[in-house]
Amino acid sequence: ANQLRKMPFQHPQSLQEFFGAVTGAGEKKVFVQVSAEWCGPCQLIKDDMATLAEDLAETYVFVYADVEKMEEVADTFECSTMPTFLIFKGPGAPIGRYEGGKADKIREFAVENKDK
Repeated sequence: ANQLRKMPFQHPQSLQEFFGAVTGAGEKKVFVQVSAEWCGPCQLIKDDMATLAEDLAETYVFVYADVEKMEEVADTFECSTMPTFLIFKGPGAPIGRYEGGKADKIREFAVENKDK
């Protein structure tokens, strides 16, 4: 049954795919979770993030960047804390950034940046 649930987050497997997702979102902004499988706080918010992605699907394309697969993403955007959340509006530097694993704060951050 799990297969049927739509995967709200895109999971790029390479830097090229990552930037493709960030630049290919059209009118939408891109909400990126920079994360890792070994990050405890990241695992704890999995369900919250899935809900957030469904709630804000009109505004954002949601992308999960696994630093194990794409160290360059962490390097490029200087993400030393897991999870780090980045919001992009087209190519270029992120317009928003939040570090930490508190689900309610992450939601607040996403909502605050909706209309930027």
